[in-house]
Amino acid sequence: MKSGQIKMIQCSSSSPPDNTTDDSSTTNLIDTSQPSCSWKKCPNKHRRVPLQSCARCKTVYFCGRSCQKKAWGAHKHRCFSTATPRHRVMEFTVEAIQSAMDHVSDGAVIALEKGTYEGSKPLLINKCLTLLGAGKEFTKLNCEGLILKRTKPEVADDRNSSITVADLEVTNSSKIENCDNKSAVNVCNVRFSCPIGNRNDAVEAVTNEGSISFIDCDITGGSDGLGIYGNGVHLTRTTIRHAQHRGIFSRYDFVIENSTISHCGAYGIKGTAGWSEKGKNRIQSGPWSSGW
Repeated sequence: MKSGQIKMIQCSSSSPPDNTTDDSSTTNLIDTSQPSCSWKKCPNKHRRVPLQSCARCKTVYFCGRSCQKKAWGAHKHRCFSTATPRHRVMEFTVEAIQSAMDHVSDGAVIALEKGTYEGSKPLLINKCLTLLGAGKEFTKLNCEGLILKRTKPEVADDRNSSITVADLEVTNSSKIENCDNKSAVNVCNVRFSCPIGNRNDAVEAVTNEGSISFIDCDITGGSDGLGIYGNGVHLTRTTIRHAQHRGIFSRYDFVIENSTISHCGAYGIKGTAGWSEKGKNRIQSGPWSSGW
């Protein structure tokens, strides 16, 4: 296969496949300028190698099955079939995003373009949908933060039971709340940029039976970087920096995995209930320097 061509890899909704075929009858070759594999730690990251695309969403590329499997934990939250309708917001205002979300049903995908969406109010997400940017370096919500609120439905419904926000930047402080034990809130590849002098946490994570996952996120500024109010919060490959006081404040148990907390005014974590560490973490030292 020539450099710069792509071979499709089929992704299922639950996991990447176990095998890849080289049969040309089932292979789609596409010319692309995609520079590198989508797995962040790929050893070929800065080399020009043949790439393979996810056959389900056709939006990300890998140099092989090994990288695809390693990236699946983050990619699965925004891997949608090309048949899934995407509601594109072409007007660069937060009000236009809000209007689009108000007019769709649970399970919808709201796709944002590259650019800055301006607004004077917070963006409210209270449906089980996916808000998908073009990358945290390219899509920015310049508003009064993000309010993500999942309440327990009056009638139990297992369908479309997750909220995902991915691939964008949010300014000012944000609040993420999940009070439904059958729902998951996934925040993937999001940059939270809060002024350092802000009296609020850069991000406030509130759970009551539900779960909140931060994957490949950057949290900067705020009084505390991340305030955790409830069990069920999991941070993976997330960086917290430049909080005025602590990187994380929590009276509840949480999980931190392969993440970094640094350059905060006081110390990395104040976790009076302890926390669980997985992988390799770099946490600014303080009175609570490790979990229980």
